[in-house]
Amino acid sequence: MAGTHDFSYRRARFAALLTGALAVAAVAAAAVAPVAPARAAGWALPENGELAFDVMRAGEPIGRHVLTFHNPAEDELRVRIAIDLEVRFIGIPVFRYSHQSQEVWRDGRLARLSTRTNDDGREYFVDATKAVTGGDETSVIEIRHPEGTVTAPPDIVPTSYWNRAILSRPHLLNTQDGRLLDVVVETLGLETVTARGQMRRATRYRLTGDLRLDLWFDDGGQLVKLRFEDKSGTEIDYVLR
Repeated sequence: MAGTHDFSYRRARFAALLTGALAVAAVAAAAVAPVAPARAAGWALPENGELAFDVMRAGEPIGRHVLTFHNPAEDELRVRIAIDLEVRFIGIPVFRYSHQSQEVWRDGRLARLSTRTNDDGREYFVDATKAVTGGDETSVIEIRHPEGTVTAPPDIVPTSYWNRAILSRPHLLNTQDGRLLDVVVETLGLETVTARGQMRRATRYRLTGDLRLDLWFDDGGQLVKLRFEDKSGTEIDYVLR
């Protein structure tokens, strides 16, 4: 079929950029209590406890990315992330992606991460927990994934993108397959973007290296937009609703 080969490499590039969860979705997990932005280690969290993005490909909706936040204690934050995407070609579903993730943060650092991903039929998992190693009781993050077990520094940040600390880390934890990614972050400057149906000022950052995408954080430090391109140059946009 004409165009089928072209779409196949678009699909591969698209799937690769969803690593780490661009964990999103149309799923609604269990009810989560609202979160006050001032709480939880100073993170900028939405007042209603949710960030919900429509995922657009070349201007057409292909799914949703939803993050819900629960702050049961001053020093603990729990984040649930869900992705559910479907790409169609001449009306036929040619790519499906779903991702479920749960993060637990304590004292400003990742304490536990559990993810399950179905990348167009291929299954992945990541289970990460804080562990103590050596006689000096140094803490690390121990990561189990389909290829084995690795460790990461205790301040590692996963590729769920909501946490602004992602901008200050040279290495990130891929939430889809458990790999450690090398990244470089560039500040592109202030822009005006549409978020929740309103115009909002936000700073744009570009990640390159093992990841290539742009993130926008507003003046309060909250993620309001995300963009990357597939191999064909087609833009994938996250629009906060």
